[in-house]
Amino acid sequence: MSEPILPFIEFLQNNIGRRALFLTAEFPFISIGEILEIIEDVRVAVDTAEQPIFENRNWIIHIDAILVLYIETEGFPKSPS
Repeated sequence: MSEPILPFIEFLQNNIGRRALFLTAEFPFISIGEILEIIEDVRVAVDTAEQPIFENRNWIIHIDAILVLYIETEGFPKSPS
């Protein structure tokens, strides 16, 4: 992995267990759920997605494909469900 991406991976690792919204360059484009672990990519328990068929499953999201990331934080708006 390249050095510029390492701080992003560390940020993701620090937020394991939190709910997040991912917008990606790959279909399905929207995934919302709990960050489970960081392997080479991000494993997410997706509860809300663009299409219902992608919901209530664990998915691997490629770190390089993440265009926008919003992690739920106390005092800020929640991700849609």
